[in-house]
Amino acid sequence: MGNGKILSIYEPTNDTLYFRTAFEFDYETEVKEYHHVYKVKQTDKQILDYACLKGGATYEGRKRAVIHNTGIQSKVPIPVDPLRNLYIFPTHSPESDANIWIVYHNVDRYIKHPTDKTKSIIIFKNREQLVLDVSYSSIKNQVHNTAYCVSRFGRDGH
Repeated sequence: MGNGKILSIYEPTNDTLYFRTAFEFDYETEVKEYHHVYKVKQTDKQILDYACLKGGATYEGRKRAVIHNTGIQSKVPIPVDPLRNLYIFPTHSPESDANIWIVYHNVDRYIKHPTDKTKSIIIFKNREQLVLDVSYSSIKNQVHNTAYCVSRFGRDGH
């Protein structure tokens, strides 16, 4: 992801595009925003839990609420802070090292990889592209599940 400032704590914002496990000695997570790259000492789960707490609940509480209200059982999208319209979805199981957390409202579109059916491409609103080791149908399902989550938990959802 290139050079970036190392942070002890990171809170996802509406400028965050995605974050993922870094596999580095000095930091745990790589974060990509519209105009910045950060290296964060927190794990991805610590980042999510911190952000969810700032938004009024724990990560586990948000996840349980989504499961209860939507029936989505796996790769559950997280309404991190519905008042700020901040929804994040996983590309893989959150337990997988391959997982990348994507900020839903910064996704412009997603497309099939031109040569590999096992991959897809997310195109963000700033035109940045992220190739994912996930099929198009899987990403399509994740985006649709997150849209349903937004409709249930968003400002106009209840």
